[in-house]
Amino acid sequence: MAPARQYLFVTNRGPFAISPSGSLHEAGGGLAAGLRGLLATGQARSVFAVDDGPEREHWSAVGDDRLIPAAVPEEVHRSAYDTIANELLWYCAHQLFDLAFEPIDDAHSRRAWSHYETFNELMAEAAHAVANVDDVIVVNDYHLYLVPRALRARGWQGTLVFFLHIPVPTEQEYAVLPAVVRRALLDGIAEADLIAVHAPTWAERLRALFDASGLVAPPIVVAPLPVDVVGLLERAARPDVAEAGERLDATGGALPTITRVDRIEPSKNLLRGVAAIDRMLELRPDLAGRFRALHLAYPSRGNLDKYHRLRSSLVDMIDAVNDRWRRSGWVPIEAHLSDDPARSIAAYQRFRVLLVNPVRDGLNLVAPEASLLAPPDAHIVLSRSAGIAEHIGDHVTLVDPFDVDETARALIDALERPGDLEPVRRWVHSNSWDRWLATITPTATETR
Repeated sequence: MAPARQYLFVTNRGPFAISPSGSLHEAGGGLAAGLRGLLATGQARSVFAVDDGPEREHWSAVGDDRLIPAAVPEEVHRSAYDTIANELLWYCAHQLFDLAFEPIDDAHSRRAWSHYETFNELMAEAAHAVANVDDVIVVNDYHLYLVPRALRARGWQGTLVFFLHIPVPTEQEYAVLPAVVRRALLDGIAEADLIAVHAPTWAERLRALFDASGLVAPPIVVAPLPVDVVGLLERAARPDVAEAGERLDATGGALPTITRVDRIEPSKNLLRGVAAIDRMLELRPDLAGRFRALHLAYPSRGNLDKYHRLRSSLVDMIDAVNDRWRRSGWVPIEAHLSDDPARSIAAYQRFRVLLVNPVRDGLNLVAPEASLLAPPDAHIVLSRSAGIAEHIGDHVTLVDPFDVDETARALIDALERPGDLEPVRRWVHSNSWDRWLATITPTATETR
């Protein structure tokens, strides 16, 4: 049973987004879904960043004291988010740099770093202003590494947790960051009473980074984010999901389906996923016309050039594979490159094989979510480099995300024999929100 505590979650993005008309709609992501559930129980409040302009004005009319928008100047937020959080810290964590070209420590990046510092100070100020003395403040993710230290500097003596939702780089990978950044990140989170990550590998690497820096690490725990089971099952029963399923069935529902559901972003390894379908057909030309690969990939960070280039490459590669293998009335890959939550859930209800092959992922909730809705005999082919693999890896087929041939052979095998995802479902149900809160809540001996 989780401790009877009140939690103040500090995040870059809140559990809800707001439209210009002032109406709220659910934000995407596993943490956002979990926060909505915790808010409903009365256990939590949420501090989140909004641009200091029209967005702030829209939020001012909401009047829900559980939802606490923190106003940030648009230039500061954009620079901190795009240049530092995503193009520097995200790329480092996911091993995505092309080191011949990036990262570059220049005037532009140093200005962006100053914006990142300002952003973190503003978020710390907003949290400190509303925190009650007995609250557990939970600061979340790579956007907010500096907030724990900034909170302590403001006199916060209460319980303070930092949760890192992304992978932790090795010491060698971390060394490509500018020295001032490397030190500041660890200095920032060292002020927490406890640090939580999604998988044992990330905990081991984080301890190694602290050891190499000479800083003393707080206790580090492994606490994989739960699935919002109740919310997902309720969402799956809505009419729009049934309608989306009918549309999917109309375009090839009689065929066993290899499905993927991802954001269009570099760590998701989309291009090698397409290459694996091509390799399947090279290995087994007789499979042409006997399966469907359903690629659902929705836009992400569309203001960044790298993401535009990735989408363009993805479209070109899918077209090339379809042109190579098409036959009358059939192409191997059916792609939908737009955000449609109902369609994604309907796809979870129909797959024979789910492909989740990120280059690296802090956790990845697609596999556990899909297992709850999967048909009998379904399989999951999962990257060894996803944090979730350390929790459900004994019950799925694990592959090297860089090995296209291995992935193709795993997909063929999964198409041709029955699977059993019941052990995955049992793990999902056991990994409850009460258990998660209990794990990330420091004991009396762990607090300052």
